[in-house]
Amino acid sequence: MKRSLIALAAVAAAAPATAQSKLTLFGVAEAQVGQWRNLVAAPVSQTNPFGAAIERGRTRGLIPYGINASRFGLRGVEDLGAGLAASIVLENQFALDTGVPPARYFHRQANVGLYGGFGQIRMGRIYTAWNDIASNAATGYGDTYDPFVRVWRVAGPVPLGSPVPNAAGQLTGLAGSVGTNNDPGNPQVWAHVRMDNSIRYDTPTMGGITLSAQVQLDESIDGKQPQAQSYAALYVNGPIRAGVGYYTQHTRSFYNPVTGQYDAKAARSGKLETYTAAFNYDFGPVRLVSMAGQSRYDVFSLGKRITSTEWSVGAVVPVNAWALRFSVAGSNSNDLPGRDWGAGAEALYNLSKRSALYGAYSYSKYDELLAGQARRSSYISALGIRHFF
Repeated sequence: MKRSLIALAAVAAAAPATAQSKLTLFGVAEAQVGQWRNLVAAPVSQTNPFGAAIERGRTRGLIPYGINASRFGLRGVEDLGAGLAASIVLENQFALDTGVPPARYFHRQANVGLYGGFGQIRMGRIYTAWNDIASNAATGYGDTYDPFVRVWRVAGPVPLGSPVPNAAGQLTGLAGSVGTNNDPGNPQVWAHVRMDNSIRYDTPTMGGITLSAQVQLDESIDGKQPQAQSYAALYVNGPIRAGVGYYTQHTRSFYNPVTGQYDAKAARSGKLETYTAAFNYDFGPVRLVSMAGQSRYDVFSLGKRITSTEWSVGAVVPVNAWALRFSVAGSNSNDLPGRDWGAGAEALYNLSKRSALYGAYSYSKYDELLAGQARRSSYISALGIRHFF
């Protein structure tokens, strides 16, 4: 027995040190009650080129997603030694009012990676480099009440509608008029926010600057699946956070302008791209956030390429346990009549480091998106409670 114990000790001493690993459960539980009149998908046509309309009546009740969508996830890190570590993130979103998740289980994130002195590389479903710039230059980080999400054409209500036909053979919404910006038939993917089948590399931070590059790999046999790329440069130094981001992807449309119907034989290709520059400055009593850029995309229902100028300005004001947020945003194209704009306000009261109560209101006016329609404004107001864990 003594000799056996000595032998086991010798083997243990000769073996390499076991890597240290850590797995963390994290998430948000949030519920809100309010009323709203939102954008809804409508059949794409030459008189309704963006396939959108405003709900006829007001809706009251629990809102599925608010400031922070309810979610839970696992975040793992393993120290491999020599300054190298492995990472994994699996994150699921769900509607707290019903408990129902999106069509995909890990809708928000699903990726694995390595990081060290060379930077970080990840593979899977990952937030885009462009989104890192845009979401951090918005007061609500792109939440339900953030006007830039509700107004910007490409970066905003992109999941509206579907690139596949309804029962009447019609395409609906932005995904129908601008073409597939997601997986065909799945309008929940938000390709400009999170990218499937992607590889992303982030450099080490040098002089406050981090560079990022991300590419989506085409897994289709015929090579006709929409592909995307995203790049960003971020500068962080004290109170300053500034950067530029770029996102582009191929699009396909099956809208036949002659019949106004879905036509699998009439597939046409296009391209969507957006450039965004952001600048934030934290004065202490108030943090100013701003961004502006330009988006270009093919509107197949109009048969032409559109260029839109987009902007957003806001302020975050902490007052003791309160956090007040105000922002305005707009989108305008010289190729279309009118312009779209929106404004929003949020007031959060922190009960603790993890829990908060809040009230929010957002209003949007669509003179481009809904040109010629009788009702062109939407709004949403809510009271909610949020808990981080």
